[in-house]
Amino acid sequence: MTSASPSTDFGPYGPEQAITRNTIGGVAGVDLGIKVTHGVSVGPTFRAHFISRSRLGDNDISSGLGLGAVVIRVCGTVRVAF
Repeated sequence: MTSASPSTDFGPYGPEQAITRNTIGGVAGVDLGIKVTHGVSVGPTFRAHFISRSRLGDNDISSGLGLGAVVIRVCGTVRVAF
């Protein structure tokens, strides 16, 4: 028996490519704490991530994935103070 070597061709996606890029980004956020008891608070958390999605030339993966320059994340928090 012979072992097959791993393939780097992924069918309709083409051959594997290495993409490296340095970029500038930032984040801004707000936490809204609602006191439940003396040491416990709960509330929503909002974060906005600002990410440069400038073109990468022929390897522009961001336009193919539909990624925007602003990413909004909403979640909840529980804080316990001792």
